[in-house]
Amino acid sequence: SIILCQQGHVQSGAFATDGIVKKNKHFARFPSSGVTERSLARAGWFYTGVGDRVQCFRCNVTAEGWQPGDCPTEKHKQLSPSCSFIQSPAAPNTSGSQGEEPVGYLNMGFSALPPSSPLTSRGVEDMSHQRPTCHNPSMRREQDRLDSFHTWTVTVITPAELAKAGFYYLGQGDRVACFSCGGQLSNWEPGDRAVSEHQRHYPNCRYVRGDRADNVSLASATSEERLLTFVNWPSRIPVRPDQLANAGFYYVGRNDDVKCFCCDGGLRCWESGDDPWVEHAKWFPRCEYLLQEKGQDFVHQIQARFPRLLTEYGLSHESFLLLNLPMEEQLRRLQEERTCKVCMDKEVNIVFIPCGHLVVCKECAPSLRKCPICRGLVKGTVRTFLS
Repeated sequence: SIILCQQGHVQSGAFATDGIVKKNKHFARFPSSGVTERSLARAGWFYTGVGDRVQCFRCNVTAEGWQPGDCPTEKHKQLSPSCSFIQSPAAPNTSGSQGEEPVGYLNMGFSALPPSSPLTSRGVEDMSHQRPTCHNPSMRREQDRLDSFHTWTVTVITPAELAKAGFYYLGQGDRVACFSCGGQLSNWEPGDRAVSEHQRHYPNCRYVRGDRADNVSLASATSEERLLTFVNWPSRIPVRPDQLANAGFYYVGRNDDVKCFCCDGGLRCWESGDDPWVEHAKWFPRCEYLLQEKGQDFVHQIQARFPRLLTEYGLSHESFLLLNLPMEEQLRRLQEERTCKVCMDKEVNIVFIPCGHLVVCKECAPSLRKCPICRGLVKGTVRTFLS
């Protein structure tokens, strides 16, 4: 099985030449031209190190001879119109059909409405039709949405009702947003019902239309409710839904990925013979639900079988040997190390298992099946926090 968890150590390193997106420092050798490194990376290109030639991480097509005014995305479409990355709705400036291996959350840019966005008097902008994937995965848990209302002062509608309807608080006035479609509502009035308003203003939202695969309700704390999330569980997977639900896992609606309702640890790539309880204890030994149901002795026994499991992913010493460099260069390199190599925007916070490379943010990680550094199979991820 494979993990997607919230704890662990990190390791950094250099990208292999066949990686998905090169590190910025590899682009440092890219000759000055009419296109920027960021625009190339966002269009799926990485630098080959020869002239101004770049290559797509997905379809392997190459391009060179860049001129001022060239659009990396358009050139990608011209040279390789069937590339699944450039066809994906997540790709920049494209609207083609989604490929077999879409890059989820890549450059979606829907974290906030621009100041000039037109809003009706109801405080609504329906962009649900633009989002084929969950808008804000970090707010999939109903409890997390409910917790976002800790500064909520409005009395005409309760945080519990809003959270149950898919909304979380944006922290200003009475504006809330849906975790699934990203639609925003404000100007709440007496008699308003959260679900009704959600359906009326955002009829295309998958959540209000009944697709609850992305949502983790408060009721998922029970095994029966977790079992209900497995309605579309692939029949080819050799582990039964009831085993997973009993071990604290619910289905996230993607491939064979599951997550624990308590510790938020995730597992994927289940194999014949896998025991969900063993895998839970193997990767998430501090989970309160696990300790409550199976006991500390069980966890110790499992951990004793895998003593070097998480200690193998130590911090790379070479990555931080910067003491002999000027301060500005140290800061530049450290900032480069902390930037997601897929979206080139957000801070890295996901460590790939088993290779231990820290290269992407939590929004980009779900779409990657191979590590962009070593091209090894991603058997799981560990959520980490940089200080």
